Amino acid sequence: MHADLESWLADASTLRFWVELNPDLKVGRPQVAPLFEVDDGWRQELWSDLLTEGYFHLGPRLPAEHIARMAAALLRLRERHIPPVFMYVYDDFYNLYGYLHALLAALLGPGFRVLPDLWAWCVEPGPTQKGWSPHRDRDYNSLGPSGQPRSLSIWVPLTEATTWNGCMYVLPALRDPHYIARVKKYDVTNLQDIRALPAEPGSVLGWTQGLLHWSGRSSTRARAPRLSFSIEFQRGDAPPFNAPLLDPLELPPFERRLGLIGKQIQQYRHMYEVGTGFDRVADRLVERFPIS
Repeated sequence: MHADLESWLADASTLRFWVELNPDLKVGRPQVAPLFEVDDGWRQELWSDLLTEGYFHLGPRLPAEHIARMAAALLRLRERHIPPVFMYVYDDFYNLYGYLHALLAALLGPGFRVLPDLWAWCVEPGPTQKGWSPHRDRDYNSLGPSGQPRSLSIWVPLTEATTWNGCMYVLPALRDPHYIARVKKYDVTNLQDIRALPAEPGSVLGWTQGLLHWSGRSSTRARAPRLSFSIEFQRGDAPPFNAPLLDPLELPPFERRLGLIGKQIQQYRHMYEVGTGFDRVADRLVERFPIS
């Protein structure tokens, strides 16, 4: 952590600090419009993927120039030793649920909401580097009686995700006896059932929150860091899986974003080391910028 914690917090609590750090990104603009519509045929195809495989994997769907700006900005945070999750100061990351509004409404209903479950990753090249270990994002109460999702995780790579730099891996739902039986276990009986999900920058990957998934380990063959981010969503007519739920048509005010970032660090401490001092930063942000 920076030598003077209080001084850094004072700076980071100002809009000016973040605008000067990444002048190409925006703060405080209106939500963006959907990029595409989802017709009945495509909706049925996506539903089929979710009910059988537990996930869908779309090719690049987000604007290339937008993805490039976000990747460059995330690397700028890395240079300043600021955890990637602080990218959620910027509109550009919340724009995901504007761009994908039609897709999310088709799968979760038009009244869907955004969960306060956000993260970003910078997996460096090298054999010691990796993202999150095997896990299920939520209990099986996130699935309906027939396996239909009440909530979804959306994951987007900002750089190419390959088997060399730690792409996502999943155990497809139909190959996972624990998923079928609704048992919260993490072992894999047949390793050949595991599926790697390489992805180009700007691709959109989504999965039910009962799906077993994880990041691969990076390697010396990785040519660049694997940069990515994720946001979680739920049906509007289901009880909140986390609070407070966010309106997908409105971007949170700047101060609330700081509180949300603090909450993320607090709730994912068991999954990710954010660096010396940032646990205390998170506590201070939540105290100073309450989000409830």
